[in-house]
Amino acid sequence: MLKSLMILGSTIKNSPTDLRLRALHSTSSLLTLQKSSQTTELLSLTEYWFQHLFPDPLEVLLKISKQPFKDLHCGSLAVISKIAEHSWGQRALKSHPGFLEYVLDRSTENCSEGKQTKYEVITSLVESLTAEEIFGRPDFMRLRAYYIEGPCYVVAQHSVAMEGGST
Repeated sequence: MLKSLMILGSTIKNSPTDLRLRALHSTSSLLTLQKSSQTTELLSLTEYWFQHLFPDPLEVLLKISKQPFKDLHCGSLAVISKIAEHSWGQRALKSHPGFLEYVLDRSTENCSEGKQTKYEVITSLVESLTAEEIFGRPDFMRLRAYYIEGPCYVVAQHSVAMEGGST
C-alpha cells in the first residue's frame, strides 16, 4: 500500500495535467469518510495515507491550489476539502502558515468553479464538530462569516455623488 501511495503522490507532483487531475480525484476519494464511519482507526488510516503521499503533502497541495490552472486549482482544493472534514486535517491546516488567510481571501478566486471549490473547504470546516475547538473561536467565526456570506459574496462599495455648485 505504501508504494501505491507514493506512486499516487508522484503522479500528483510530476505527471501531465490529465493524470494529475485523476490522481487528485483519486486522493480525494481515498480520503472520503462518511461521518457515521469516522472511527478512530479509520481516521488514523486516512491520516497515514495522506502523510505518505509525498513529503509535506499539505504544502504541495496548497502550492497546486495557488496555480492559475483552473482544473489543478480546483482538484487540489477538493482534496483539501476532504482533509478539512477530519480532525487530523484541521490540525494540519491550522498549523500551516498562511492557510487561514488564503482560504478566507476571496480575491484569489476569479472563476465560479474556484469560488465554489474554496467554499466547499470552508463548508467542510464550519460543518465539522471539531473545527471550532481546533481553530479557536475568533478564527472559526471568520470561517463561519464566509460560510454565511456564500461563495460569491462581494463587498458592496458605497459611493455618494455630490452635486457641485457654483459660489
